[in-house]
Amino acid sequence: AYANADHRADRGTSARTLRDTDNRLRPLAPGDLDGPLLTGGTPETEVVAALAQRPEDFVVPKHRWSAFHGTYLDTALRARAIDTVILCGGSTDVGIAATAFAARDLDYNLVIASDACTSPEQDNHDQLMRRVFPRMARVRTSDAVCQMLRQAM
Repeated sequence: AYANADHRADRGTSARTLRDTDNRLRPLAPGDLDGPLLTGGTPETEVVAALAQRPEDFVVPKHRWSAFHGTYLDTALRARAIDTVILCGGSTDVGIAATAFAARDLDYNLVIASDACTSPEQDNHDQLMRRVFPRMARVRTSDAVCQMLRQAM
């Protein structure tokens, strides 16, 4: 399954919540609740070609940080008896973290491909990979994740 940010350009799917910065940690002006937005169908939301989905895969449009919130991801995984989720992508301290916490709360096994995640702030990425995610997941390199998948088949 692929969970892609899929906001509408008119912001009809985004929350206007109070915060100090945008997702790239740039200060917002007082009263500015908008900031940059990932709009569905743009290059920034596309899956890289090397990981292109196959016909049996499905794409979950994501309107919040967690791929589970308000989507059919949990239903689709359980319908296929999938109990392990492998996470990769960006941003480590936003979508990956929110999805990891949600998956853990839903009792999924988690594997996080550390070198296939990214964050605008390297120290945020490093702290999550070293100090937070190991308590809830197997944190491995993408090569190690591929090896795990080969052994499972």
